[in-house]
Amino acid sequence: QSIAGFHALGADCYGVETEQQTLQALETAIKEECALLCMTEAAAEQIWQRWQDLQNQEGPICLLIPGETGNTGHAERQMADVIQRAVGTDVWEKEE
Repeated sequence: QSIAGFHALGADCYGVETEQQTLQALETAIKEECALLCMTEAAAEQIWQRWQDLQNQEGPICLLIPGETGNTGHAERQMADVIQRAVGTDVWEKEE
């Protein structure tokens, strides 16, 4: 379900459940030279060290997205940071 919206937009999506499936999908996306890698927090947690290594290398932009389960808030914070750097303001900032 987490990938349905991306798939509807024409993105290549890989539904994964196990660590092995996650690593295989990740390596496939890298070989296909994708520009943006979006992964749910739960999937990234399975391969956290590999995910961190990717963020420190030249290659695709790596972005965590909230999934249906297993969310810690890290993806939301990362997305807010990316958006703030892109547009210059915190779009989720709550007014007092």
